[in-house]
Amino acid sequence: MGPQGPPNIEATTYLPDMFFRNNRDDTAWWWMRKIYGERELQHVNSGQGPDGDYPEVSFTLVSQTVEGLMGITPNAAAHQVTTQSRLPSGMKWLQVADVPIGTGTITVRHDGATSEV
Repeated sequence: MGPQGPPNIEATTYLPDMFFRNNRDDTAWWWMRKIYGERELQHVNSGQGPDGDYPEVSFTLVSQTVEGLMGITPNAAAHQVTTQSRLPSGMKWLQVADVPIGTGTITVRHDGATSEV
């Protein structure tokens, strides 16, 4: 971060993953919002277009929503899916719908840090 930090958005796109894995949900969410907020900025490679056009940005944010915030983890061998709410402070609820799992889809909603629907 700051003037000495790397100028390319790819240097930050995986930071939320690291913070989710270490139970730092609020920090992960902070980074997700920062990355999303920079999507309209011109990428350091001028031929690339805006940062938001870089596929890594959208792919990591979707993954961080499904795997990070919602904690969706499939277990294909056991035909099971587990979830764990990792909603940050102040986020009352979050729902993801039609997430492909195997040959079907699931919809998961977390209300706060402990309630699932």
